[in-house]
Amino acid sequence: MKVLFCGKVFPEAKRRLAKLLQAAGHELIECEESEIINHTDNVDVIIPAIANIDSYIIGRSKFGLVQQFSVGLDTVGIETATRFGVWVARVPSSKSRNAASVAKLTMYLMIGLSRKQAEMRRSFESRQVGQPIGMALLNKTTCIVGMGNIGQALAFLLLSAG
Repeated sequence: MKVLFCGKVFPEAKRRLAKLLQAAGHELIECEESEIINHTDNVDVIIPAIANIDSYIIGRSKFGLVQQFSVGLDTVGIETATRFGVWVARVPSSKSRNAASVAKLTMYLMIGLSRKQAEMRRSFESRQVGQPIGMALLNKTTCIVGMGNIGQALAFLLLSAG
């Protein structure tokens, strides 16, 4: 089996995946996003990472599976894939534990924005302590758009933070 990994992203994960595939007698090929169509004739699986796997690529290829490396499938033409009999899969964030990481990053960014972290760093560099005055998140209302795994993890963090 040949697996095409699209883009020069996630080098460590790609290296581990290549090692696992090779141990099982399979091959990992990588290419730039602009070169995907040149490599689809003899691959069985495409891992898009952040690349677009659109109707042009799907309609002119023979691969049978698009396996997203993460949760998002917004770069994959799912309707076209379905029409051409191409399976599309992803790694649910509840299984990869990515939801908790993204929720924590969201909390970090919320605190950074409310405390004006970027402006505060500049103030520290110019030796002005206590400026700007940020805002606490206590007793603030948060709107979470979407209650999938990440939204639920964020809600849990917000509720447990008090």
